[in-house]
Amino acid sequence: MAAMPDARCAACLTRLPSRARFCPSCGERVQAEESLDIRKTVTVVFCDLVGSTALSRILDPEPLRELMLRYFALMRGCLERHGGVVEKYIGDAVMAVFGVPVVHEDDALRAVRAAAQMRDSLAGFNADVAHGLGVTLNVRIGVNTGSVVAAADPAAAEALISGDAVNLAARLEQHAAPGEVLLGPLTCKALEGVVNYELAPPITMKGFAQPVGPGRLVSVGDADAAVPRRFDLALVNRQDEMALLRRTFEAAVRERGCRTVTLQGDAGIGKSRLAAEFARWARSQGAVVAEGRCPGYGVGGSLTALAQAMRKFLAEARSAAPPESNPPETSPPETDAAEALTILREGLLADDAPGIAPGETVWAIGRVLREIGADRPIVLVLDDMHWAEPSLPAALSAVAAQLSGVALTLLCLTRPDFLSEDGAALGDLPDARLEHVRPLTEDDCYRLVAELDEVVAHDAEMAVRAVSRAEGNPFYLEQIVDVMGDESGQSVPLGVNGLIAYRLDQLATGERRILGLAAVVGRDFTPADLLAAAEDDLAGRLAGVLDGLVRRRLIGRTTAGSSPAYRFDSALIHEVAYDSMPKNWRAAGHERLADRLAGDPGAAEVAGTHWERAWSLRKELGTPEQSRRSLADRAVHALLAGGVRALAGGDPRHAADLLSRALPLCDPDDPRRCELLLRTGEARLMAGEGEAGHRLLTQARDRARAGRNAIIEAHAELQLAYLRPTRQFSALLEKAHETLPVFEQAGDVLGLSRAWLRIGVVEQSRGRHARAVRALRRALGYATRLDAGLEQATVLGALAVSLWVGPLPAHRAIAQCRSLLTEYGPGHRSVRAGLLCPLALLEGMSGAHEEADALLDEAGGIIGELGNARAWAVLPMFVAAAKVLAGDLGAAEAMARQAHAASLKLGDPQLTETTSRDLARVTLLHGRQEEAAELAMDGLPDDMPAAAADRYGLRARIRARQGHAEQALRLSGQAQAFARRTDSPLSRATTCLDHAVILRDLGDVGGSREMARRAAGWFGRKGHVVGLAWTRDLLEGAS
Repeated sequence: MAAMPDARCAACLTRLPSRARFCPSCGERVQAEESLDIRKTVTVVFCDLVGSTALSRILDPEPLRELMLRYFALMRGCLERHGGVVEKYIGDAVMAVFGVPVVHEDDALRAVRAAAQMRDSLAGFNADVAHGLGVTLNVRIGVNTGSVVAAADPAAAEALISGDAVNLAARLEQHAAPGEVLLGPLTCKALEGVVNYELAPPITMKGFAQPVGPGRLVSVGDADAAVPRRFDLALVNRQDEMALLRRTFEAAVRERGCRTVTLQGDAGIGKSRLAAEFARWARSQGAVVAEGRCPGYGVGGSLTALAQAMRKFLAEARSAAPPESNPPETSPPETDAAEALTILREGLLADDAPGIAPGETVWAIGRVLREIGADRPIVLVLDDMHWAEPSLPAALSAVAAQLSGVALTLLCLTRPDFLSEDGAALGDLPDARLEHVRPLTEDDCYRLVAELDEVVAHDAEMAVRAVSRAEGNPFYLEQIVDVMGDESGQSVPLGVNGLIAYRLDQLATGERRILGLAAVVGRDFTPADLLAAAEDDLAGRLAGVLDGLVRRRLIGRTTAGSSPAYRFDSALIHEVAYDSMPKNWRAAGHERLADRLAGDPGAAEVAGTHWERAWSLRKELGTPEQSRRSLADRAVHALLAGGVRALAGGDPRHAADLLSRALPLCDPDDPRRCELLLRTGEARLMAGEGEAGHRLLTQARDRARAGRNAIIEAHAELQLAYLRPTRQFSALLEKAHETLPVFEQAGDVLGLSRAWLRIGVVEQSRGRHARAVRALRRALGYATRLDAGLEQATVLGALAVSLWVGPLPAHRAIAQCRSLLTEYGPGHRSVRAGLLCPLALLEGMSGAHEEADALLDEAGGIIGELGNARAWAVLPMFVAAAKVLAGDLGAAEAMARQAHAASLKLGDPQLTETTSRDLARVTLLHGRQEEAAELAMDGLPDDMPAAAADRYGLRARIRARQGHAEQALRLSGQAQAFARRTDSPLSRATTCLDHAVILRDLGDVGGSREMARRAAGWFGRKGHVVGLAWTRDLLEGAS
């Protein structure tokens, strides 16, 4: 077997010449590689001759055979001219494929152009046939784009493919009218805005469940790109590149010489857009500008790009010339410019080729350009130089050598594979410079999204997803935004898929196989991962292949400790590489990887993901359920273990993802389903999905009760008791005490920690913080035995709240919080965040406002990364309280509103009631008592004395402001009574301060001073420096 492109010798890793049978370095025979099927998106063309049966009755077999051979040759020529591969003839029908063996980004456009030419070429053919045989031919054609399976060998001569895309193309052809070309839905989508078609009525086709809505081809036009270019958009952050191009142009003008810049960058990075902007600017400076594009396949001649540019140069020069002047095309016949024009008209401008005398063509181009550039600068832009024939760079060098004294700026655009680092592929062009066009920054991408689609720009989640996937490539970003919300099932936009698939199709089979294994592992992988995923021994050739893939910029090197590691250059390359491999092959690779990871507890979620993928792929392939059962069982076990681990580690979003994926794999009768429902419900609750979490917990409880699983039932009941919207805290306390013996008997340390946590929270909510601290320390002991980060964080956060609000003086509470941070904080970010917020308010009440802000900033950074929705709702509550302590009421109101909105979204009744009161207090301080009254209207039952004390005191101040003295005094008295049932100095101080303000507003100065002194006493006990300042201000105002 001959060597594949860029293949290497298995023995010495020397690069092999194309189709080599022996290594030129060591002499080893090139080993034949096992064939590998590839999944790819192609475009299929079916063309059938109309009325062929009638022809056989009219014509003798001999002229009929000759006619059919000529017809097939004509059709084949049209297809192959545009890059199609004829797979087979079926009777009078021709089937061809575009995208096999190598995918191109414009396969759909090539196929439609070929189809149009097949139909239109019959006009001339029929004129000849009608004259000789008295008959004419007509065809009907179907064109369809879709996914197929094909051989991976780029050197293969045949295009054996299979897939539903082929069947649909055949059906479209059968339903087309004579002379009609019908396009499949995906072909229409791929070429929207590029070719002209009209939608045909949906057609019910045999073998398809739903009617298919095809497009009827009207015309192809002369579009040179398969996707419309968005040159209407503002150029985003290309100031440096534009400055370089302008300086190059100005140097060419100043020195009357040739200057060359090559813009090199990946497909879609914005080279053409940048060139178009430069061309507009150059025209504004008086330059004559022309563009040419190298075709990607065999239409036109070797100098097509130059031919296109010369036509535009001549047209622009003619249109810009004054009436009395003689532009090149109308120069006097005795000049050599006229001779040059004649040479170009008869050669290059006629067929895009240099003809039999290339030297004359080059001279003619140079002579005409000298004439055009005699008094004006010239700018020549050549796009897609990676498709250029070898003769083009040589011709450019020869033309440039003739243009002494002409201000010529030559701008070449190419993809990276075309040039060496010094740009040598462009020959000896004068003053050449190579400029790499860099990806856009993240901020630039968001600016581009805002221009592309207003809906996506205003949907933060969609915008983030689009920018993340595009990774700085503006064309990718355009395509991704364009298909958002699309239901075509294309995970990667067609245009992007074509660009990447073309690069993958350049790989040898062995390289493709290893890249596919890497895609199965994930975006990040190590050589050890590939060896584990492979079905045979890759060790001898792995390093060389990986080096080649790095050179091709498909993957890059990273580090994984001391071992070598790699990463796909982009998520999209990873997706296309993964999707291109056969599903059965991928499933086997996933299974091998999962089996290797099965013994590592820390890799449970990774193993579970691979088993899940294998199960899903086997399902798509139609493997019977019984054969997939073992995969599902192993996936459930691993995903459940990984989810519980993520939940304990304080990452509820990740836990919810893992556990939710395990649910559909878990058999309804599987005993693990109870725990899976419970853990998924817990994770969804913590991730902010209150309704879903409540539903799953209810299902877990009911299922556990029916199956007499007391442990799961107790866990679910404990969670649900806390979630009940109208709960009495006495009921929650009762439920916690009920579950304690269940957990104790089972030795369920997690359950014991949670039960004591609930008891502590109830005592805390009742304002009995000394009792709360004792219960919470018991909960902490159990959580510490588990080494469960999330449980520790929850318990320690609650403990710190009681240290903040409870009877312990501030300086001692601060010392205890910092001691807890030292003991439990290292290595546990969620623990640290839970302790930092109450500590910040202790520092704030002590007057250390900058320290409080720093602590809250650190907590915010941690919470933002962890994705704990409840913590994210609670954080602005603490920030608002800190801003009140610092006297910044504007910032306090903004944060209180944010907290209230987050609590409403979360659906936690206690949290919502608390944030309502906090916001009401801030709005009251701003003098908006009516808004405050509305916020303070609702409240939870009065078995929470601390909350009731704050609520009644707040309502009392509102009623006093509204002029209802009697109600205000009664409510304030109730608030103080509730506060006396707590051991919180802050609760007692606040109700005394509220009463002092009410009495002041009612004109009772002496009473106000007395209550202010009482408030000062309680603030003093706590060490609340800011509170003492508040009472001092009130006393001074009262006097």
